[in-house]
Amino acid sequence: MLMFGLRLGEDPRAMVTTTPRGTPMKLTPKQARFVQEYLIDLNAAQAAIRAGYSAKTARVIGHENLRKPEIAAAVEKAMAERAERTEVTADLVVGELRKIAFANMADYMKSTPEGDPYLDFSALTPAQTAAKISRLFGEANAELVGQEVRVRAPAESLSIFSLD
Repeated sequence: MLMFGLRLGEDPRAMVTTTPRGTPMKLTPKQARFVQEYLIDLNAAQAAIRAGYSAKTARVIGHENLRKPEIAAAVEKAMAERAERTEVTADLVVGELRKIAFANMADYMKSTPEGDPYLDFSALTPAQTAAKISRLFGEANAELVGQEVRVRAPAESLSIFSLD
């Protein structure tokens, strides 16, 4: 497709182009690869490197690619297709992380009439079982040493949302 621009008047940013704005441009093979790589970890710089762009300019290229309407549309479409295919959405993931972050230890602990504490998992709902539960075995003879319930502190579980 032939494309050129002509600057008009005093404003150097004012330009007339021959390419109609509504015409979507086809992605280059490298841009298509960038879209697929971006879906892996949502890291534009790393996606640019994996797609074959220079590591020196990857941050800039990644940012520029995400701002290009045709690439942004391709990313959005690919994410929607993945969400439909896997039936996993960001809301579902956040909901599962919320269950883990706000698990209550009192849901697991019971006590005997004598006051001895024990762990009772029989009445837990599926939402409560989202907390990580593991059994600890002795290494020498693989006998059950005890049970451990690992419930992360809310701040630790929610640190995945940190922007650092």
